[in-house]
Amino acid sequence: MQVRNNSIFVGDETRTNRAADGKSKGQNSSSKSVSGAALTEKFDPIAAKRKQARKAAMKLIGDAFENEQKIDKDLDSHRQKIRELHGDISGYREEIKNIRESRELLRNEYGIDENSEEERQLKLLEKEADSRTKGSKVTLTREEMNEVGYIRAKGLTEYQHRAMELKESERYYADFIYDAENDIKTENAIISGTKIERLKHSPMLDAREQAETIMESAEKEILGMLYEEGKDHIDEEQEKKEEEAKAQREKKEELEEKIEKAKEKKKEQEEFTEDILETVTDREIEKADISGAQEEIKEMMSKMKLLEEDVKGAAIDKEI
Repeated sequence: MQVRNNSIFVGDETRTNRAADGKSKGQNSSSKSVSGAALTEKFDPIAAKRKQARKAAMKLIGDAFENEQKIDKDLDSHRQKIRELHGDISGYREEIKNIRESRELLRNEYGIDENSEEERQLKLLEKEADSRTKGSKVTLTREEMNEVGYIRAKGLTEYQHRAMELKESERYYADFIYDAENDIKTENAIISGTKIERLKHSPMLDAREQAETIMESAEKEILGMLYEEGKDHIDEEQEKKEEEAKAQREKKEELEEKIEKAKEKKKEQEEFTEDILETVTDREIEKADISGAQEEIKEMMSKMKLLEEDVKGAAIDKEI
């Protein structure tokens, strides 16, 4: 979103000048070195607003990325667990294979025929042991259960006893295989569930959208700040012009007042001159003392000279 444009250049210029003045004052008042970025942020609220919004947006994206990395790490951990379980199962099956081979060697050692009654009874006892293995689907009929009870009551032969010990070891490992396979199912379910959630939601995309919203909101606020700053600057300029115009009006009024006073003094001079002429005329008519009239005329002319100087001063003020 582009905010700076020609329509608000006044605010930008004011802000730039203010930042420059602040920087100059900061350099003069302190001998410590201060970075230009720090001064810009201190004296330029718009730069500070952008920095704050950018920081918040980057934190959102960073947190989302960190969370995604954690999920990936967890998935790798589950996959590693599955690999380990498969390794355990392979080991357990190898043990079961060895036990069965040992059981075959034991039968050969005792010379027991596969079709003998002793071997048949042993297979029934092994079937009963299999029915007690975890996850087993093997079941015995009522007759088979009764026969197992009869065999145990009668007592096992040495061969049958040793063979059943091997069978119990085999069942022990079979239970481990059952548990391991269930653990693998659990781990796979966790992995599948995580992947499904990722398909439903995209944390990184959501974070980017939220970051864009933050930046757009900040830019709108900045636009308002620029508008207000430009408006304040225009108001200041208008106020300055009005003050200058007022000063000019006052100066003009003062000059007009001086001119008016000069006109009044000129009028007074003219009236005074007329009075002199009338006085001289009257004295001539009355044949008054010439010397007295001359003294009076000199005095009047002296006053008139003063009035003439006032008029000249007013004229000079007008020209100025």
